[in-house]
Amino acid sequence: MGKRWLGINARQTKGDTYAIHGNSNPSSIGKYVSSGCIRMYNDDVVWLYSKVNYNTSVIITTSSKTFTAIAASKGYQVKGNPASKAVSIGGVLKKGSSGPQVVTLQKKLEKLGYHVNGIDGFFGPGTEKAVKSFQKAKKLKADGIVGGATKKALGL
Repeated sequence: MGKRWLGINARQTKGDTYAIHGNSNPSSIGKYVSSGCIRMYNDDVVWLYSKVNYNTSVIITTSSKTFTAIAASKGYQVKGNPASKAVSIGGVLKKGSSGPQVVTLQKKLEKLGYHVNGIDGFFGPGTEKAVKSFQKAKKLKADGIVGGATKKALGL
């Protein structure tokens, strides 16, 4: 289940059925495998839990709009910068790695046009292929391993 549970009063369940919660299986995050909950990496949900007050309104949506624009359209004002929690990538990432650092890598590759077959926090075959393509385009050793030179070229 993970480290924190933020119950959502959805469908008259009083917050005891649906939630935003941590997850101890990072490779499942971002996939349709739950019964309605929003699963997060444990470090991220611990951070969120420390920021959210009891009875905070929750809006779950899909949109190409920014977080700030969605909040404004619903009558909410965002305090601070929601993107201020930067993730620093340290160490080497390779096939089999998982977690928030892989999510950051996958997002960066997707932004640059290298498709990873889903941003799921798991460094699988799709991410490896995208890394190798990026490395080849940048004339780096195309081994699919994200070390210092590749991180520098990615701007991580």
